[in-house]
This record gives sequence, structure tokens and C-alpha cells, in this order.
Amino acid sequence: MQYVATRWYRAPEILLGSSTYGKAVDTWSLGCIFGEMLSGKPLFTGASTLNQLERIFEVMGMPSKADVDAIASPFATTMIDSLLRPRRVIGWKGRMQEGCNEVALDLLSKLTTYSPTRRMMAEQGLRHPYCELFYDPEAVTRRSTCPSAPEAVHIGINDNDKKTTQLYKAKLYEAIGCKRAGTKWVNR
Repeated sequence: MQYVATRWYRAPEILLGSSTYGKAVDTWSLGCIFGEMLSGKPLFTGASTLNQLERIFEVMGMPSKADVDAIASPFATTMIDSLLRPRRVIGWKGRMQEGCNEVALDLLSKLTTYSPTRRMMAEQGLRHPYCELFYDPEAVTRRSTCPSAPEAVHIGINDNDKKTTQLYKAKLYEAIGCKRAGTKWVNR
């Protein structure tokens, strides 16, 4: 089997050999990247597929039977049974740096749920309280009038000093071809 994801960011369903996975694997990877941003280092640095699973289990504990069933792999139970159980489960709070924002931990835990069917998806993530500064609920209705970016977006902001969220948002919308019309963004 050829992998398209670096092991450290692979979802449990891929690690456990499921051949019927979907977009939820990308959500898991996003969760790993988000966790890396919060902690300053990769979350799960497994040296092999089985070691990767052990590292995940050390933080999240063992998956439930329902989680294993949702992964839909004929190999999952056998693989999990062959692994060492963690002596102690540290949880997300124990894995992150002291003082990590509770709202950020909540988003992280929802992005990295074992069950792909219960894992938070992109649209839900946009509505999560951690992302509220960036989410514009009206943008959902404007998708047909304000285009997606046709190519790589360059917003031309020097990041050497702190900028407001509103400035980043404005530059992003301008870069993808929208303009301000009062309090709304519309297609140019």
C-alpha cells in the first residue's frame, strides 16, 4: 500500500488498514497540525505504524469497540490487541503545554476523535468558538457570489509585527476577488 500522508499525521483508520476512509482523514491531519501549533512540536512521532498507534493511545487512551467498528478495518482489532496498552493515559491537557487554552483543547479533541463518523468536519470547525474571530456565517450564503481562490493566495502583509484579524480577513477576501460593500464582501 502506498501512503500519501506522513505517518505522524495519519488518521487511525489509515494506520489500522481501513480501505474505506474519506475526508475525516484530512480532519485528523489538520488536528495534528493544530496540536503541533499549540505545543510547538509534532504530537505523535511514531517510528513505525504500530509505534504511531501506541503514541496516540498514550494520549487518547484505547479506542472503544464502537470507535474500532467505525474505523471499518478487518485488521483493526488484531492490530490493537497486539500493541502494548499505555501504563497511563495523559490526555490532551497533559500532552499540551501548561496553560493551553481550554477552547483550543476542545477543538483539538474534536478534530482527533478516533471515530471518523464523529470527528469534527471543516464546516463544524469553522463554527467552533476557537475560530469565531475568523468565521463569517454570511460567507456561506455568499459562496456563489464570492469566488474561491483560483490559485495560491498572496496577501502581501509583512508578518514581522502583529496585525488584526480584521486586516488578515480583508486582505484574504481582496486576494480572492471580493470587495467590501458596506459591511459585506461581494464579488468584484
